This record gives sequence, structure tokens and C-alpha cells, in this order.
Amino acid sequence: MKILNSPADLAALKGTPDYASALQILLGSTMTWVNQAAVGQPANWQLVTVLSTIQKMGFLTVADLLAECTAAGVVAPPTPPMPPNPPAPPPPTYTFLQFMAFFTSAEQAAIFASSDTQTKIFITMAAGSGGLQLSNTEVIAGIDYLASGSTATPPGPSLITAARAAAILSGQAP
Repeated sequence: MKILNSPADLAALKGTPDYASALQILLGSTMTWVNQAAVGQPANWQLVTVLSTIQKMGFLTVADLLAECTAAGVVAPPTPPMPPNPPAPPPPTYTFLQFMAFFTSAEQAAIFASSDTQTKIFITMAAGSGGLQLSNTEVIAGIDYLASGSTATPPGPSLITAARAAAILSGQAP
């Protein structure tokens, strides 16, 4: 089919099989789904009428175009299907310094002064990572270990409380 740039181009197709196709394409250009949600919020899809394309072809409203379609025997296309919801954004990634800011000064000092091998391994691995996500299973295990006591299996250093561990893993600053 010929590219249409003006009402004259469309009129030149009248009486040809391409005319019906052109009208269907124009009808299809009148509706689109737009996500009205703010960034980071669940999708809020709204069906929006777009007139810019049909107005360039000489139709002022969708009703004008539908009248022409009816006269030409063109059936309106169905409403376009709603697009799928976009994927959830990934959890935030923190630098090591941002991660350590979730601990109090006393907790930071206790962690770095600890002679516990597992604590040293966790902090060394965290410091060397490219970024830390609080939902990462290794980060969760490391924080849980710092909160575990000497009666836990394996015994832990009890450097933070269980409540502080929960606060840290939820991203709450002290």
C-alpha cells in the first residue's frame, strides 16, 4: 500500500481495495493503552483516544472516521488488548558504605573488631561486592549470623540484636 501523507493521498485510494485497508489502519491509530501510574507504582493502564493521525487525514473526530468506514463497508477493529504489566523494579542496590550506614557506630565497631572468622568473611565479601541487595540470600544469612548467639547452631557472635537485624534488612537507618 502507498504511504499516506495527506487527505488527497487517502482520497486517491477511494474505490480501490487499499482504501478499506487504509481506513482500518486509521481506525487502529485512534486508540492506544497508556500507563498512567507513576514510576515505581503498579501499572494503571488507560485506553486513550488519539486523534492526531486521523485529523491529518481530514477527519475531525473518530465519529467522522467511523461514518466513512461504515459507508465503505469497513468494520471497526476490536479494542486493542491491554498490554502486560511491566516487571517489578529490581530491589535497590547499595554500595558497601551505604550498607554499613544501616548499622549503628557501635555495631560497626563491634563488627570490625570481631575476631570471629565468619564475621570477617562476611564483611570482606560485602566490601568486595559490586553492590549489595538486602533481599540477597547471602546478605540475609550474613546479617542473621551477626545476630545469632552462642547457643545457635552454628554459634554466632551476637554483634547485633534480632530486632536490629530485621531493621537492617528492611533498609532502616539506625
